[in-house]
Amino acid sequence: MRRFADRREAGRELGTMLQSFAGRPDVTVLALRRCAVPVAFEVAGLLDAPLNVFGGLRKLGLPDNEALASGRTVIVVDDGLATVWCMHAAVLALRAAKAERIIVASPAASSEARALLRDVADACVFAYVSDRLSSVREWYEDFAPPTDTQVLSLLSRAPRRPRAPRIVSIAPSGGGW
Repeated sequence: MRRFADRREAGRELGTMLQSFAGRPDVTVLALRRCAVPVAFEVAGLLDAPLNVFGGLRKLGLPDNEALASGRTVIVVDDGLATVWCMHAAVLALRAAKAERIIVASPAASSEARALLRDVADACVFAYVSDRLSSVREWYEDFAPPTDTQVLSLLSRAPRRPRAPRIVSIAPSGGGW
C-alpha cells in the first residue's frame, strides 16, 4: 500500500486526476471539513478554482455564507473516506442547494464508500480504493490535523473568483471536525 507523505501531497495527486475541470469558471472546490482543507487547497490550486469550506468555520471566527451559487459544478473533497455518512449528507445538501453537478473526490476510499457514493454523486474520483480501509490514517505518514492558523493561511491563499462564495454553511454548526 502506497502512503501519502501528508494531506497536501495527497491533494496534488488528486488534483492531477481532476484536470478535466481546470480553468472552468463554473467549478468550485469544497473541503468537506477542516482536515480536508490542505487536500482541497492543492486541488483548487491545480484547477484554478475557488476554494470553499463546508460549514462549521464559526470556530475560526470566519463568517458563514448560507448561499451556494446554484448552477455550479462542486467538487467535494475529503482527506479520506473510510465511511460515507458525512460525505453522503454533504452531497444531499448540495443537491438541495441546486448545485449543477457534484463530484466527490478523495485520495483514499473504502470500496464500500465508493459503492454508496456512486449512487448519490454525479461522479466519484479516488486516487486509491481499498477493500480493507478501516482508518484514513493508514494512508498518511503524517496525519496531524491542520491547526486553525494553517487552515486560515491556506484559505487566504486559495484561488478566488469574483462572486464566488468563500465559506459555505449549509450544514448545522458544531461537530464534524
